[in-house]
Amino acid sequence: MKPLQLPVAGALLAAGAGLVFAATASGQGLDTWIAVPTAVAPGPRGWGEAAFDAVRDRFVLFGGVLQSAAMSDTWEFDGREWSLRPTANAPSPRWAHRLAHDFVRQRVVLFGGRDTNGFFDDTWEWDGVAWTQRSPATVPVRRGWHQLVYDTLRGLTVMIGGSNDNVLSTSTVLVWNGTDWTDLSPPPGSSPFPLTDHGAAYDLVRDRVVVHGGYDGTALRGDTWEWDQTSWTLVAASGPATPGALDVPAMTYDLALGRTVLFSGYRAGFNSDTWAWDGAAWQQQAPISAPPQPAGLTPTLTAKFDVVRGRVLLAVSEGGGDVSTWAFGRAPYVEFGHGCPGAGGTPSLAACPGSSPRLGTTFCAAIDDLPATNDPVFMAFATRVASPWIDLTGLGLPGCLQFLPNGFGVQWLVRSTPTRADWVLPIPNNTAFLGVRFANQAIAYDPTVSSALPLTVSNGGLAEIGP
Repeated sequence: MKPLQLPVAGALLAAGAGLVFAATASGQGLDTWIAVPTAVAPGPRGWGEAAFDAVRDRFVLFGGVLQSAAMSDTWEFDGREWSLRPTANAPSPRWAHRLAHDFVRQRVVLFGGRDTNGFFDDTWEWDGVAWTQRSPATVPVRRGWHQLVYDTLRGLTVMIGGSNDNVLSTSTVLVWNGTDWTDLSPPPGSSPFPLTDHGAAYDLVRDRVVVHGGYDGTALRGDTWEWDQTSWTLVAASGPATPGALDVPAMTYDLALGRTVLFSGYRAGFNSDTWAWDGAAWQQQAPISAPPQPAGLTPTLTAKFDVVRGRVLLAVSEGGGDVSTWAFGRAPYVEFGHGCPGAGGTPSLAACPGSSPRLGTTFCAAIDDLPATNDPVFMAFATRVASPWIDLTGLGLPGCLQFLPNGFGVQWLVRSTPTRADWVLPIPNNTAFLGVRFANQAIAYDPTVSSALPLTVSNGGLAEIGP
């Protein structure tokens, strides 16, 4: 990440309808990771697991373990903020379970996992309100450290591999149709199994389940296999042009970029590498920014694709800290936090549809739900997000937060409708600006606010300029 200097330093100048950058550093254009700022997040845990609910637009995280104490909490991330969901009935505390979202049936499916007493063989589903335990006629062998992926074309949840009590499962491929499990395990010698602690993803475009790495009971594996719903094929042997031998990587299919993305994994310690598989070869990525290398032996490390915003989401808890949330993509713009209510509702800041901060383009961010007046609207911008966020209650604006540090720049905006304004940012086609970051937040005058400062503010945004 490159610093973006404020106007007082002469590197960012207000100019007409947008902003003009001036820079001298050189950079490299790459897909990158960006941390989503959050005020509240799931607490420290190892081996928690998440799924992205594409229907409800929620990243759902369940369970984990902290100092041998299993957890059973359910959290949801709405693209801006985490919230703890109350659950009267939930799976028992556990870790090493797996989740996948059944798009057709609109349920998050959970299978297995373990606690200090052993492993589970139960199937649960989350509908956004409550957990329901299912009672299939076929009960798979209890296990943990398996994988669940969703076969979108067939409407099936696919379970792959796993182990219990250091015994690798012999029922290696099962599918869940919402009612029962069906065992599709291949004969010995025709697949990567037995296998546990591996990564897996479903490639929607090529209609393949991709599996990499894992542990086979003797050693770590570094080969890559694909399943076409009929047979398994070894598509890449372990080598220097692959992620290599490792286990428990975070892995998901990136529909926006048309490839499977793998992050980290364990081999004599965790790494912070990012790789991409296009169906023919692995390519190591060199993102401008990346999540920190997970620490310890049991981090939470789970990635899923956010189909609403077209980005990979990663939840990682390392070094005993809270779960941090990261987005991966080209020229990412992430929204975070919340605005405070005004006469038109709560102002909402988001990228205009189809817009991202790329070289040689004009980036657009829209502010909706503004007070329906002709009063001024401003866009505040800065080099970074304030830490901590600044509570504006003392200024007579309870519930309002300032997400930028003091000293931010401000630009007057012209409304496109009575309740909306657009902010446009021309970005030069100059590689010196690759990796430059900026944060923004909208401010609107609102005469209905009873305060010495009659204002309302939006949520925040954070961007990194890409190619």
